[in-house]
Amino acid sequence: MSGQRVTLYRCSHCPNQLTYLEPVSRREHGVNLQFGHSYCTAGKKYRMLKKKESKSYPPDWCPKKKSPSEYRVYTFKDIRARCMHSMFSESPIPSAYRCAVRIEGTVDLSPAAFLSKLENTPVSQLLGIEVNMGEIVEIDDGLKSCCFYLDNGKTQYLPYWDSAKARQNLYQPESTEA
Repeated sequence: MSGQRVTLYRCSHCPNQLTYLEPVSRREHGVNLQFGHSYCTAGKKYRMLKKKESKSYPPDWCPKKKSPSEYRVYTFKDIRARCMHSMFSESPIPSAYRCAVRIEGTVDLSPAAFLSKLENTPVSQLLGIEVNMGEIVEIDDGLKSCCFYLDNGKTQYLPYWDSAKARQNLYQPESTEA
């Protein structure tokens, strides 16, 4: 786990950041837009970003930021998906197409803080629920959701795991129907 790092979200990657490049200023959403200035368009009213804010981490007032963060625990959606994975998959990490949300809640940790605290604290103690080995935990702070695969006391950060697809599936723990 020493080589894993959660990259923090920056305002420069946000689709709601607007850099106004027209030579004539105009009034829009309660703000006078001026040439060369950056604005946050995520809320009802645009907010002007300071020069350092437009390239740095999101400010505390960011409307997309969730406090506290949400967590979701993913496991196989049914018995058939578990069997298919054990018979045909080469990777120990289950595909998002075979997983579904088992439980949801809130936690007062960002994804980066969650990963750093996992080195010393068990995941069940951090989240306050029982998490089984082989499950995937997603921490979503509103800016960026990060997924972690738990297996035999080891945690693996999954930057490209498709949690949106897994959220579409229905969790049926006792069913053999797909």
